[in-house]
Amino acid sequence: MQVLAFELSGSCDVRGEVSVGKMPLRLDVLISRRRKRLPTRAARDMPVLATLLNRVTLIQYKGPTDVLERGDLPQFEGVALLWFGQHVNPPPADEVTLLLIAPHLTDAMRKDCERLGYVVQQRRTGVHEVRAGAFATFVLEADQLSAEDPVLALFSTATLDPRQALIEKLEVSGHGNLLFFLLQQVQQLRQLGDVMKTQFKDLKEMDRFEAELLASIPVEKRLRGVPIEERLRGIDTEELVRALMDDRFPNLSSNEVARLKKRLADLESQAESGKKHKRRSAK
Repeated sequence: MQVLAFELSGSCDVRGEVSVGKMPLRLDVLISRRRKRLPTRAARDMPVLATLLNRVTLIQYKGPTDVLERGDLPQFEGVALLWFGQHVNPPPADEVTLLLIAPHLTDAMRKDCERLGYVVQQRRTGVHEVRAGAFATFVLEADQLSAEDPVLALFSTATLDPRQALIEKLEVSGHGNLLFFLLQQVQQLRQLGDVMKTQFKDLKEMDRFEAELLASIPVEKRLRGVPIEERLRGIDTEELVRALMDDRFPNLSSNEVARLKKRLADLESQAESGKKHKRRSAK
């Protein structure tokens, strides 16, 4: 959701988990378009999604480890109708679009559409229009569209192993900012605590992904804004001295290394003096 808010900032209001009643029924994302013209970065980072945005766009999505199942589409439509029915002055139905994002369009969903009498028509590779119901509805296959739509790539199985290829691709293509949104999303999920444990099945997978994302960010950016005392927390002094002695800091000049060694020696001497003073005081 944060990714969409960033990509569409200035032209759309983006809200997450929109309540549609007293029951725990929510829409994953609601996009209200305020301007006809979208930011240029939206066309760059989400070219497929951008072409499908209506005056109001409701989005439900499945993560890369989840699949579309029987009942997903009618439930999405039902929640959308609840949202629509609560408005005193709702927008015209033709100005509302439903987008269901998932790695694949599954046989289970196709059969569900057949039972409901819905017609599924492929508009282009990875984009399927579902002709039925009150609103224009599309199913987007993230795996099919990940190569051309970086935002949709975040919902694809490309985020699973081997993920490094996706991370490198986003960095090289100038979409590295999306990696920061992914990290932010992981941190927000962690704040759910026990709720997260019951709602998300692949916590170990998320841990691995977070570690890989952090590793992909240059050290300078990761440490930016981190106080020096926090950077040094947990570092053993003797280990640091050995690293200096072994010349494991090639970016430091010989003078800088010498100053660091002297400073560390002074700190060790001060620490030892403090210990002796405490022992004398104890006697």
